[in-house]
Amino acid sequence: MIKKVLKLTSGALLGASLMLTTVVPMIHAEEQSPPLSPSISNRVIETLVEGEKYGIYPTTWYDEDFHKEISTDKVKELLALTEKKIASLGLAENKNYKPVNVKNDNTRGDIVMRLYNIVARYDLPVGTDAIKFMKDHNILQGYSNGLQLEYKATTQQAVLLASRLIKITYELADQGAKGVAWVVEDEDTIVYLLGSIHLGTPDLYPFDQKLVKAFDKADALLVEANILDTKGLDYYVEKAMYSDGSTLKDTVAPETYAKLEKVAKLYSLPMEQLTLQKPWMLSSTLSMLAMDNSF
Repeated sequence: MIKKVLKLTSGALLGASLMLTTVVPMIHAEEQSPPLSPSISNRVIETLVEGEKYGIYPTTWYDEDFHKEISTDKVKELLALTEKKIASLGLAENKNYKPVNVKNDNTRGDIVMRLYNIVARYDLPVGTDAIKFMKDHNILQGYSNGLQLEYKATTQQAVLLASRLIKITYELADQGAKGVAWVVEDEDTIVYLLGSIHLGTPDLYPFDQKLVKAFDKADALLVEANILDTKGLDYYVEKAMYSDGSTLKDTVAPETYAKLEKVAKLYSLPMEQLTLQKPWMLSSTLSMLAMDNSF
């Protein structure tokens, strides 16, 4: 419960969706001791962060089973959400589509084939060889001893395959999130100006490749809230929390406090944590809670 409050407080403090999802997420449910979070290789973190934002798997999958054989239920959920994500592009169908044979045995090779069948039904340059397509676009990546197609897929491996497929599909279709970016330029400088997104949905991802390429070429990134500025965050927290021995109960009217107790009970939040926040901070925390549970 405390972790849930801390998560919401962090979201309100930073005002950014970055703090709502992470490769090692805050646990919504009851506290676990010790926390069961998987060890993630640095080389796949970026792909996983993108994948979770596509909305094709929940962050609760980051548990002690993440590196173990993926369950049939998870495979079904992952494939269904991947199919839905790609279908949302509204692409023309491939009139010559013939699905490749699958075994439904949840091996790496089987996951590759089933993912290929999702994208091959559309009029895209994916060819007829599933393995070749996946390798050529770096969706299927091997190990020192080969592609290991006959090995059972882990949850992480399946998620990585699906995430890479979505990214490549959007690139092949020349599509991306339909956001707006303003371009300001003179003789020697170009500035791309985007609005600040405090809370987003999977529809915002993947970003359009034009925007991604502009970001990659940029000399600098200037942001509204620098989440790496720990001194600034510490100052914010200092002003947002009671530190003189008083609590929210000493500040608001009894009827307002009673309403808060009802809300805390509704969302299973500990009052002892909520009452340490000043009214304006608590208002942001509760707003984040309402929006976090709406997607």
